[in-house]
Amino acid sequence: MNTYTPAQALQPDEFLNSYLLRRILMAEPTSPKNLSGIVAASRSWYLLPKVPPHLGYLFAHLTYSEKLKIVIDTTNIWTMEFTNNPFYLPRACAAVFEGAQLTTSFARATGWTTPIHYCPGCFMAQLEQFGFVWFKRDWLISSRCEKHVRRQINCYQ
Repeated sequence: MNTYTPAQALQPDEFLNSYLLRRILMAEPTSPKNLSGIVAASRSWYLLPKVPPHLGYLFAHLTYSEKLKIVIDTTNIWTMEFTNNPFYLPRACAAVFEGAQLTTSFARATGWTTPIHYCPGCFMAQLEQFGFVWFKRDWLISSRCEKHVRRQINCYQ
């Protein structure tokens, strides 16, 4: 099992796009093309993101089991159909980390997007406690932060 600094490790309530985004920005923060498989041109999250091929080296040290665990641990309501299915799970993992081609019905899901929301209160608390921020899985399915009892902010309003 690989050892990570806290900023590199997957957070318990984090979702896949956020994890990939943090890892990529820590390594190569200046190129927008690095985010092309994570954030859509419409400025929203891809529901099943892909690591750009030129950045595969950032995740090459992970074993197949570790990659599967990351995909499973970051499951959200939209990707659950794929990650809970033993037929689709290996394909989802290969699509995310290796850019593998998917079947037509599965590939359609990789184009689905959802708005990027965040809670400023959660970001401030994360920054104060951990020194970095991440997007929570709960923010994908609700426009309200239950912890701070407030409406989330859409990054591109």
